[in-house]
Amino acid sequence: MLKRIAHRFFPSIHPENSLSGIKFCAENNAWAIETDIQLTRDNVPVLMHDKLLDRTTNQKGFVKDYDYKALDETCRLSNGEKVPTLYDLFDNLRDKRTRMYLELIDQRALGATLDAIEKYGIEDRCIISSFHHSTLLEAKRQNPAQATMALFECCPIDPLHLVNACKANQAGIGFDSVCAHTINTLKAGGIEVYAWTVNNRSEIRLAEALGLHGIFTDEV
Repeated sequence: MLKRIAHRFFPSIHPENSLSGIKFCAENNAWAIETDIQLTRDNVPVLMHDKLLDRTTNQKGFVKDYDYKALDETCRLSNGEKVPTLYDLFDNLRDKRTRMYLELIDQRALGATLDAIEKYGIEDRCIISSFHHSTLLEAKRQNPAQATMALFECCPIDPLHLVNACKANQAGIGFDSVCAHTINTLKAGGIEVYAWTVNNRSEIRLAEALGLHGIFTDEV
């Protein structure tokens, strides 16, 4: 059965990467969620996809140029909420079995992310994902048991080599790039294959026909 992962906490219902979205997923026992991690200037991991604050908040500029205190006091999402931290996510899902796909937008966030995962004792529920495959390799170096997902948006000549080179357990592919050859090659090599962002019924049917393990979706 095709697994569904709440991409940025179902932004069709709540603002993306918002605390209300986290709580909705927790209350409805979502199988898995996906979110994005960046670091503030003083190294606090926050949940934000864009490197710039402009699109999703009332502030402008790069996330990395703000201290967390300034971000906490002045920056608001479209619903008036503060930008959540990684710790907010873990606090709300601590007592759930929800799996968490943590995309490292900022490569510098790896250390803080691994530390938080260990502190909360939720290693078995977290998958670190990134387009920066060298970061995934470093995650494995620091913790060989840490599950990782290699992200890419293309049809590589040798997709299995691409994923194995960074020792990833799973692959996440842009749905527009998905093809049967890539999926079948990865699955034959023991790699779970997921695709983003799949939001309508026609695409979901195609995802099922292609044999994907799961999809990242904005829709409940």
